[in-house]
Amino acid sequence: MVNRPTLDVKNESVKRPRHTTINRKTKFSNVEEVLSTLRAQDAGISLQGLKTLRNQLYFDKDGSILEPQDERLFLARSWLERSPSVEEIFHILEAATNNPNLIQLCFDILASLLDLLSTHSIDHPYGLAILKVLLSQSNLDTLNSNISNGSQNVILSALKLFSAMSDFGGGAEKRAVMDGFTWGQKANIRTAYINFILSFLSKLTPTTIKMAFLEQHKDIFLSIFKGIDQDPHHVIRHVLETSWEGIWNDNKLKRTIKVALFQERTLLHLLKLYDHEEAEGNDQEHAPANVVHHFLLAIMTHPGFGICFRDRGWYAREESDSLTYDKDHQDERSWGNKIYNKILSNILKPLKVNESPRQQELVFKILQACPELISGYWTSINLTLEPRLSSRWITNISILGTIISSPVPIDCFILPNSVHINPAAPPLRSIMANVLPTVLNRTYLTKGLQSTSNLVQLLTGLTLTKCLIKLDTVLSIFKDNSLKLEEDDASGKWLRRAQEVQKEAERRVPDVMVIIGIIQRTQALNNPSATLLSECVLRLLWLYQKLFPRSLLEIKFDTGKLLETVVEPLRAAAPGRRNNILHQLHILRFLTDNDQFSGLNKMGSSHSQLYGILLLHARTENLAMRGIAARLSNKVLSSSILFMHDPAELDLWLQALPRTQRGSNAKTSDGIPLSDETIAILTFLDDCIQRCSKTPYRYLDELHILFRRQDLNDAHFAHLPSPLLVVVLEQLKAKISAKLLNPSDALALITFIRKLGVGLITKLSSLDDARIIQLKLNELVSEAYLVSDSMVIQTAFQREFTLFSNTINFIENPTVIPQPVLTKDRVADYNPVQSTISDIRAFTFTQLTAHENVCHKAYEIIDGLRFTVPPPSSERIKQLLPFELCDIHTSIENSLPEDLTVLSQVFYSNHSWNKSFTRRLAIALNRLKVASPESDLFRTGLLRLIEQIADYGMKSNAMDVKTALQRIFVESDTIRDICYSTTLTQMETRALSDLLNVIADPTEKLNIEAIKPYCIFWENLINDTQDVSICLKAEPWIPYMQPSDLIHSLDLVLRIIDNTNYADGTLNYATESILFALSLQLPNPYVVKQLQSRIGYLLSLSSHLSEKVTSEKLVLAVLEAGLPTGYNGLLGSDPHPSHAKFGNVIEESDKRWHQRTVISEILHLDFLRLLEDIDRYGNSSSTNHELSDFPQLWSKSLLAYAYHPSSCPQLRSLSIYSLKILSRNFVHRTLCATWLVENTRFVGPTSVNPEIIRLLINLKSFRDQEVAEPIELISQTILEWVGQRFADEEITTTTMSNISLLIPILQGNKFKSSVVEQIVKSAIRNHLDIASALQISTLLVRSTDLKPMVINQLLQSIVQHSRLYLISDLDLLTELLYALFLAYPANTCQPSHVIPLLRLYQGTMAIPDIRLFSIFQLYERQTKQSVTSLFNRWTSSRISTPSQNIIKSILTLDSNKVFRTCLSYPKKRSLSDQRPEDTIPNKEYYDPLFIVLMASQFVLETSVISVPDWVQVFRTNIFSVVISALSSKDDDTRRVGMAILGGLQNRLQDTGMIESNQVLYVLNILKNSLQPNEQDVIFRLPNFITIFMAHALRSIFYPSSFLYSIMSRFLLQRPEFDITDVPLLYSLLYSTEDGEWIKHRTWMIRYLTQVMDDGDFADWKILRRRHTWDLIASMWQASKPDERAFRRNILELITNMTANQYAIPSLVLRSQIVCWIEMQLKSEVPTVNELLAWLKILENIVVVMDFDKAEKSLSGTYADSVIRCLTRISNTLGQTDIMEGWDTLRFESIYLISRTLLRISEKGSTQTRSAYILKVAEKISSVLFGLESVLEVPTNASRHDYVWKEGELVVRVPHKVQDLPIAPNLDENGLSSRNVHNCRYWAVSVVFLWRVTMKHAFSRQALWDNLTHRGLPWTGSEERQ
Repeated sequence: MVNRPTLDVKNESVKRPRHTTINRKTKFSNVEEVLSTLRAQDAGISLQGLKTLRNQLYFDKDGSILEPQDERLFLARSWLERSPSVEEIFHILEAATNNPNLIQLCFDILASLLDLLSTHSIDHPYGLAILKVLLSQSNLDTLNSNISNGSQNVILSALKLFSAMSDFGGGAEKRAVMDGFTWGQKANIRTAYINFILSFLSKLTPTTIKMAFLEQHKDIFLSIFKGIDQDPHHVIRHVLETSWEGIWNDNKLKRTIKVALFQERTLLHLLKLYDHEEAEGNDQEHAPANVVHHFLLAIMTHPGFGICFRDRGWYAREESDSLTYDKDHQDERSWGNKIYNKILSNILKPLKVNESPRQQELVFKILQACPELISGYWTSINLTLEPRLSSRWITNISILGTIISSPVPIDCFILPNSVHINPAAPPLRSIMANVLPTVLNRTYLTKGLQSTSNLVQLLTGLTLTKCLIKLDTVLSIFKDNSLKLEEDDASGKWLRRAQEVQKEAERRVPDVMVIIGIIQRTQALNNPSATLLSECVLRLLWLYQKLFPRSLLEIKFDTGKLLETVVEPLRAAAPGRRNNILHQLHILRFLTDNDQFSGLNKMGSSHSQLYGILLLHARTENLAMRGIAARLSNKVLSSSILFMHDPAELDLWLQALPRTQRGSNAKTSDGIPLSDETIAILTFLDDCIQRCSKTPYRYLDELHILFRRQDLNDAHFAHLPSPLLVVVLEQLKAKISAKLLNPSDALALITFIRKLGVGLITKLSSLDDARIIQLKLNELVSEAYLVSDSMVIQTAFQREFTLFSNTINFIENPTVIPQPVLTKDRVADYNPVQSTISDIRAFTFTQLTAHENVCHKAYEIIDGLRFTVPPPSSERIKQLLPFELCDIHTSIENSLPEDLTVLSQVFYSNHSWNKSFTRRLAIALNRLKVASPESDLFRTGLLRLIEQIADYGMKSNAMDVKTALQRIFVESDTIRDICYSTTLTQMETRALSDLLNVIADPTEKLNIEAIKPYCIFWENLINDTQDVSICLKAEPWIPYMQPSDLIHSLDLVLRIIDNTNYADGTLNYATESILFALSLQLPNPYVVKQLQSRIGYLLSLSSHLSEKVTSEKLVLAVLEAGLPTGYNGLLGSDPHPSHAKFGNVIEESDKRWHQRTVISEILHLDFLRLLEDIDRYGNSSSTNHELSDFPQLWSKSLLAYAYHPSSCPQLRSLSIYSLKILSRNFVHRTLCATWLVENTRFVGPTSVNPEIIRLLINLKSFRDQEVAEPIELISQTILEWVGQRFADEEITTTTMSNISLLIPILQGNKFKSSVVEQIVKSAIRNHLDIASALQISTLLVRSTDLKPMVINQLLQSIVQHSRLYLISDLDLLTELLYALFLAYPANTCQPSHVIPLLRLYQGTMAIPDIRLFSIFQLYERQTKQSVTSLFNRWTSSRISTPSQNIIKSILTLDSNKVFRTCLSYPKKRSLSDQRPEDTIPNKEYYDPLFIVLMASQFVLETSVISVPDWVQVFRTNIFSVVISALSSKDDDTRRVGMAILGGLQNRLQDTGMIESNQVLYVLNILKNSLQPNEQDVIFRLPNFITIFMAHALRSIFYPSSFLYSIMSRFLLQRPEFDITDVPLLYSLLYSTEDGEWIKHRTWMIRYLTQVMDDGDFADWKILRRRHTWDLIASMWQASKPDERAFRRNILELITNMTANQYAIPSLVLRSQIVCWIEMQLKSEVPTVNELLAWLKILENIVVVMDFDKAEKSLSGTYADSVIRCLTRISNTLGQTDIMEGWDTLRFESIYLISRTLLRISEKGSTQTRSAYILKVAEKISSVLFGLESVLEVPTNASRHDYVWKEGELVVRVPHKVQDLPIAPNLDENGLSSRNVHNCRYWAVSVVFLWRVTMKHAFSRQALWDNLTHRGLPWTGSEERQ
């Protein structure tokens, strides 16, 4: 335990040696002075000398950097060179038993020496010598005793020395220091003790040491946190930083260990640090409260990390959930039955959420990360929520609101390890706890809202608002989930849960009358608090309306009165106050959702409610307010007869409302008063709406008469304006005639009608209707002249009419000159423009005092310009105007492409009058309709504009453009006339074609209903007329015609060309359109068949077309369509189908397979395809060639293109690939090789590229003698290029990949030794860590006779390389080293070459380690010296300092890996020299020979071994491996193992270890088990004996294991061990001990599994005698399906049994295991993992068992039984409900079934059996084809690896226990690799099944077809690179 010192921190620091006050005058100048002083007999001299030396050597390792030339370091080196172990210090220490000062000084000097010598690796050997002496038992006892009984200064120095020992060399002996320290003693110096403890947990400490420390001394570490709140700030920071960096950030440390450390008790200690908010100095960031806050946030608020586990959110935990978690989350299952985060749940309670902002933040973050804790949090804390005006209540209600406002955990609604929504909704209780918890009940809410305190009311309302907003969000998510799941109203779980939540929430909230009462009270108040409260309750009212609409239906409440509060501030023609905006928004939202609000009732005595809404829409500056006002207006009027026919027209009326805000004194330039336009228009409109609503049918009749319509249907009526227009025109005329309007109001209304008229043009069916409005406007203007005599007003009247007239005229004829506003005689007398400009210049903004004044002045300026001739507008103004106006005033025929682009952008802006796509385009369509046929430029420009608008909208996803345009093609008469027109010019035709391509891309092959009538029209027209001009006019429609019509059109064109002369090319466009359309129809079988019969005619088109590319490509496509997919090694027509779905590839493959044809010279089709590309890129004039002339005509030109530096990459690639195709011809190969030799010498080695390398490999693969010699010459030149690249210090990745391609070329060739020497040296010097450099070097070393001196130089270069120990992948490096050592073993096997390799050696069965071990063996044979002495310095880590003795080396071993090696001992591994390729690599196991040699060296160790070292060595399990060596099949290995055990027995006689007698007893039993042998051969013990004894020996040193008592009892009860019986078989298999029988049974089954792993006949003989198989079979049948672990153990045993060649005959012939398996598959449906295990067991049986013998013995039923088992499994794989989510294992299962079927098929079969085999093949093929939808086509790089090669894809057979499946880890990072494996299994399964059908396909042609076209891409020729 860590006890707190009696002195405080200040006293502790005072008593420390003051190293900073060093006397610089008294110090040692050389080592002789040091030695003479230390060896002096005078105690006084020694004490003074030690002080001087202590001060001189002092080094603060945390605060400074030590240079290599430092005098302190120089003195230390010199001293240690003279006295390696500083024995002078130890002599003084030994003599100073009762002198604490001397002891303290000695400890300080030793600590300083270790700190100095640890800074540079070159000084580590000096420090290790000191450290070795300090770690001796006597010195450790001295240190520990001084810590227990010494003074505080001595304790401080001793702890400092221990810390220096622990940190030395990066922790080289940290484990020894940890074991040598006596942890149970008390240490009075807390800070130093804490630093020492934390040194074992720093981020630089190896994980194994951390795990050992935390397992053995967990309480020591946890004691640090007790009283941590009283420690200094820097100590607190150090503890937390080490905990974060050394523990939580160490990914190798098990999470269970981490969580066990930071339990509730530890966290409670840390919470005390929140009270320490003060900081040291100005460093407030590192105050203890801040540091612990960030630490706790890091480990408690990130799900999946720290102590925060992922849970199910709002869902309750289920026991079955534990099955879906991977191994990394196993520790999460121990926290209870309700929640995983039990620690967080408990730690939330003591957090002071009311007092500390940091703790409050921690609570919020925890609850946000773990929403499942919110439900329990309300009951665990005491929140006072009864409303009262107190700070505590205010804090509590704010906390509750913040927690409620946390986001909804959407992730928990998704199924685990999936992207699909959970079909079950969360429970109601959990939802309500997160939305409206019970602690906030209806009573509290009602009381709070009715409180007399405005603050209490406000906070209660805000909290309720947060709850309702959360409720609204939850309901929206639930409804979205319901839509995604396509639930119905009756049975939808999400919908039903949403209704339950809504109903429960309505029950918990206050009555709506409480809200209404507050609203009524606050309206009468006018203070800030009332304003805030009013906004809050209005929001609540809106939320009530939205969430609980039924609650408002039951009350009587005049909703219209709320509107009066909104409109009242606007009556004074001023905008509302800013603090009223939210009030207005809430009221309008409420009215919009309220069904009781009609909007047409009176508001007050004069105006209707609609008047107020429109006034708000016109006056507000807030866009959100304007939008909600528009929606409310639409709601009121769209259901009335005024706008029922077309609700969208209302937007045009709203757009026409004015936005001006005039001052009270606004006047015209001639003094006429100007009134508020908005009030005038809205008052007038309100009266008109009331009139029209009273007598609507009268005005409907007048509307029909006005626009000359009779018998209108709904479609035509929609194009007419609202009948309100008739009322407006009638009433305005009446009021003007009666002079009831002042001039200002009359002008405002006329302006409104003009704006409205322009907007209505976008919906009227023709401009004739617009002319009617123009006529009515003219009448009004004429009448309005009588209203005022002012010339300004009259000019403004005339201006409005002129603008409207000019608009209509410009739409009809863009070339018309606009009519001037003023006549010439009036312009001379009136020029107000200059006056207005003068007013603007004279105006200064400093005169303004209010926002309203600014607006009034701005609109006054606008009025000044309004009453004048409008100035010309610039193009930039268009971007601020509606599209409709821009379209009117744009000269389309003269517009540039960039102008059309600008218009397209304006089209999708928010300034347009209309929302719908069709209405915005109406003016353009009207202009197109009235345009004359002669104005082709104008018509073309309009079509281009529409095309640009559609294209821009498609790219920006602005609207559903495609659907809108298709509707226009159906509904618009203008577009219909153009589409049917036969008089379009060529430009118009092309423009229409481009427009069609936008709305209906011909490459998508869609059946567009909108254009189908036009296609039929043009198809019939072409058939009827047979006119070539019609074909030209029909060009836009050709790509959309039916295949039969396209063929007919093609025949027409071909006939016209054949009978007439069209040399002028008039048919080019139409012909190419037909050919292009036909190419889009491929691979349509009808089109392919028709075009194949017209190949000759298609070829003849080349001479008539200016561009022959289309026809030639169509010819090639037709020819290729007749070939099956995969004939050229490509997956379909796309050579790069990366991440495409398999379904598309298979669909194309199936079509092409069923329409395949026989085409001659199919091998040269690829070259035909590339010919025209080569002609085009190479500017070749040759176009007609015969295939037989290709080698002679094209060889030199293709080679020139391939090699020429100026050739473009595509030309070079095409040329190389063409040469590869032509290389099938022998003549061409010879010419090509010779030419390459000549030009390589000429061009030089710098032009080597990947294409040429692949060509050389292709040429070399034919093994022609004529080609081999040129290739060898070329290799010499290429090797020079490689040497130049290796000489560069930096090399690109592309170059290295090219070099790796050279390996096949360089193989088998001889090179000059001088060249090879330079290349290999350059590669080693500059690129030792690059794979291709090592591969080339190894190849050159093996193929060249280098001199011994050169070999030595190369070895020296490698072992002395600075980056040698930084290379991660040692496979290629060790291969090079192995080749170098084998070159001249007598010369290379030197200690200087071998010893550096010891740090690379990891001792495993991986290929690199096996090669290094072979090098050690080679060294041993050559030098006649044992390598075991080298293992004294071996360590398991490359970066660690070499060990000093064999004990330290052994302790670095991983004990678990050693025991795995013991249980899976490779019996064929021998001490004789074995080639690395003859061993089975496995990096998960140690090399048993290495372990045996380590054990032998330990036994031969002469030094005294301490008892703890003996125990630690035994715990590494190396002697268990030695015991397993007695079962080896190599005599020498058994002999060595026996010798080691004999030596061990002798060494154990006097060790003093408590366990010695038990170990000796086990060794004696083992010795007595060996049978005597007359020859000098050690008897080979059976597996079950050695494995059992290995377990027995291991259990001695792990007495807590349940095996300890069982095995001890078993061995002690028997005088001798029976090697002919299975130990403990029945007693453990049928154990009845309570609580332990499961462990006993499991261990015995695993033990039997280990025995059968590589067991021999003796092992099986013993198991057979005890009827082991019968026992296992009966236990399987008695097990239940939910006992997954137990059944898996049995399957592992059966797998190993069936893989054993000695056991399989008895199992098959006597025990009938195949029939037994069939019975198990019949009796129950196995899981996916069990299916895969059964398949591997069946394959083991088929592979290991002699087929003929089994057939003969079982009367021909053996294979039939296996087939029936496969049939059962195939049927199970086809059940999608069981197999869902297990695609990877299903693919592997299908692969195993197909491979097993193939194995049975190759044994021969009868006709009946063939039928059974094909039945299974059909079933498994259908399952395989059904899984193709989940696959993606791999990339080119990976697809190239899937080409099937015999033997490559066959895994190791027979299967062992390691091959059994486990549940896949469904993480996101594994998706790509899983798809790769699935594709591999799919490809090989198809090939295997195809081979099965080839042997039995007498009646399965359809199956053979389906498999053949799928397998071709995987078995075809090499891909085009």
